[in-house]
Amino acid sequence: MPDALLRWPWRLVAVVLLAALGYVIWRGYQQPELILDFAAMRLC
Repeated sequence: MPDALLRWPWRLVAVVLLAALGYVIWRGYQQPELILDFAAMRLC
């Protein structure tokens, strides 16, 4: 039982990350320029 209590936060994090990735992909299909802006962005 304690194993299940330790596992659910990681599953919640995974679901949130998958939802965010799916949203970005969905927005990319609607606005391809948005994804191109992210690709052209440089950190330095």
